[in-house]
Parts: sequence; structure tokens; C-alpha cells
Amino acid sequence: MRLYFRTDGSVTRSGFRGYFTETSVAMTTPAPTTTTPTTTQAPCGGNLTATNLSQDFYTPGWNTTYRNNLRCYWYIYARPGWQVHIHVVSVDTESCCDYMRVSGIKLFV
Repeated sequence: MRLYFRTDGSVTRSGFRGYFTETSVAMTTPAPTTTTPTTTQAPCGGNLTATNLSQDFYTPGWNTTYRNNLRCYWYIYARPGWQVHIHVVSVDTESCCDYMRVSGIKLFV
């Protein structure tokens, strides 16, 4: 799965935060775990490995404001026969120009 976060050079907000886990292909909803990210600077992207334990992901600067002109890519990997499940808890971005895009996923409704 790939998460992409892009910002322009104007308004900044708090961004997004959520968590991800690895689940069996037969399962569609893992048990939620509530966690609160620290206020330290999060990396702008990276390679992540999903496990059965909930792990946070969030924008650099979460809980204050993200920087202008970010281009962040997170790649989240699961074992063969497993899938990544994400839960976005909060999104606060400039409505016209900043966004998060998730690709490489199946959505279960």
C-alpha cells in the first residue's frame, strides 16, 4: 500500500493521523487500538511493515502544523497472504491544494 501526502506553498493545518495493522485476507476488520502519537517530528514518508499490532502514521508536524511544499511517500508492506488495514482517525488539510492519497488497496465496505 502507498500513502502519498502533498502540500503546496500556502496554508498549513494539522494534517492527518491514523493507524495501520496487518490482517488475514479472510478478515476485513481488525480490532481497533487507540493510540496517541507523540508530538515529536514524524518522518516525511518511509518504508513500514505492518504487523498484527496497531502502528500510528501521521503527517510531519501533526498536532501543530505540517510544512509547506511536502511530498511524502509511505510504503506499507504486509506478508504474502495478508493485507494492510488502515484506519484514518483525523484529517485536517487545506481543502483546495493539500491532500493524502492512498493507492494499491482493496476497499471493503
